[in-house]
Amino acid sequence: EFQLFCFVQVLKESAILGAVEGGYSIEGREDSAKYLANSSVFGYVIDGLHSNGPDVEQLTIEDVKPVLEASLKHLPNDKFRVLQGCWNPETVLSMVELGMDAFDSSYVYTVTERGGALIFQNSIKNLDIPSTATDVSYGAEPKDGSNLKPDTSIYAQSSYEIPEKKKRITDDKQVTSVVEEDKSVESETQGPIVESPEDTKSQTTSLNRKYEISLADKKYAEDFTPLSRSCSCLTCKKHTRAYIHHLLQTRELLGPVLLTM
Repeated sequence: EFQLFCFVQVLKESAILGAVEGGYSIEGREDSAKYLANSSVFGYVIDGLHSNGPDVEQLTIEDVKPVLEASLKHLPNDKFRVLQGCWNPETVLSMVELGMDAFDSSYVYTVTERGGALIFQNSIKNLDIPSTATDVSYGAEPKDGSNLKPDTSIYAQSSYEIPEKKKRITDDKQVTSVVEEDKSVESETQGPIVESPEDTKSQTTSLNRKYEISLADKKYAEDFTPLSRSCSCLTCKKHTRAYIHHLLQTRELLGPVLLTM
């Protein structure tokens, strides 16, 4: 009895999540959500939308929207809502709009395992531009341990007005210009991405790759540009597509580590 008492006391101080079930039955979803809405749980897990595994990546918001809305409309808006599964980025954003708060996802791991790098076009422009062209020693080895070759095209003359770093774009025209710039940099994502033997192992994983590039592809062997110019993470700032391609080909552990960041 004492052990049971201690267990109950621990539960009182724990953030318990209630699982909303019902499969793809609208009625079942609503009954489950209504029951949990009256309980004193910390939040809710929207469960039963898939059987796990990489196939979840292929699900779209249209596949789950009816049952997801049926699950959420009866739950309090001020309580935590989480969803599990390897959902693709577009579906995740759509689910956030419907009211989801967090995702317990293996998507990044899944993409990393197949040698992919996620490429997004966003409306936040990151610029690290020296005040003068003389701040860069062209052709010299970088002193920060990176393997990026200097890109002379991104440096301006001394009269260049330095824009604010990480300036959030709010004007529609500015958003359009940034997206167009990202498109020109990531133009290869518009073509076929699945070209390496590793990518053809599963038909399922080849259906939805518009968010990534496959660095296992030999076309990146001499591509000395960052994964994404608009990203400020360690991988994009200090390493190139060619270097990560080399790591994947030689099966170095650093390859997946850099892709996971």
